Amino acid sequence: MKNLLDKKEMRNIAILVVGYVFITILIKGGFLNRQYTSLLVPIAVNIMLAVSLNLVTGFLGELSLGHACFMSIGAYSSAIFTVNTNMPAPIQFIIALAIGGIFAGIFGFLIGVPVLRLRGDYLAIVTLAFGEIIKSILISMGSITNGAKGLSKIPLYSNYKNYYYLPDEDTAIHKSVASYVDKKHRVQATPATCYTRKLSSYLPQWDVLFEPFFKRNYNERELFFELTEERKMERDLFALYARHVLGMLSGAR
Repeated sequence: MKNLLDKKEMRNIAILVVGYVFITILIKGGFLNRQYTSLLVPIAVNIMLAVSLNLVTGFLGELSLGHACFMSIGAYSSAIFTVNTNMPAPIQFIIALAIGGIFAGIFGFLIGVPVLRLRGDYLAIVTLAFGEIIKSILISMGSITNGAKGLSKIPLYSNYKNYYYLPDEDTAIHKSVASYVDKKHRVQATPATCYTRKLSSYLPQWDVLFEPFFKRNYNERELFFELTEERKMERDLFALYARHVLGMLSGAR
């Protein structure tokens, strides 16, 4: 019976597993600072894009220039679902991930059936045109996609397990910094204690109009934004905030 995996494939799988374990140890142990930790996400995204593009360009030998449009379709569909739903983070993430793949697959099938009959430069031209069409559609759908500005109210799935809470200071800091603090003065952060306090002037907002937003306590729904000196000088900001308040008052009636 022929082996399903040869030695080369088993070696590649072993390298991936060891690399994953190594990176996980670095993250969980707090050896990576915030900058390097934030770089892991775009690195992983670009790896997935390169692998998927290799299926078309590498194995099939076809030059496709519309790869980014399928990425944007999946990204926007999953992000729009996330913004407009209120579900537990793990369930919401899994559903959004499935929705992004399904929508990208549907559009990939619709464009792939007629386009993959082409070869060479013709395939590249058609896929490039399809990418520009998708780009124009997404920008024109300003009420849904926020136009060229993009979606700005996507919730962040922050992981409190990467932080320590300092009871004496009443604040939470990342493990990369907390590793220098005596163990007697730090405890593992919880969702309720993973915060930092900031003294400043704030105004209430009833939606995520301005970011970053703040809360009095973890469980409260009331949001605030910081009224900095720069924002005090912006007349357009106060006009936008006035419309925000009037819209809230009219909706309450």
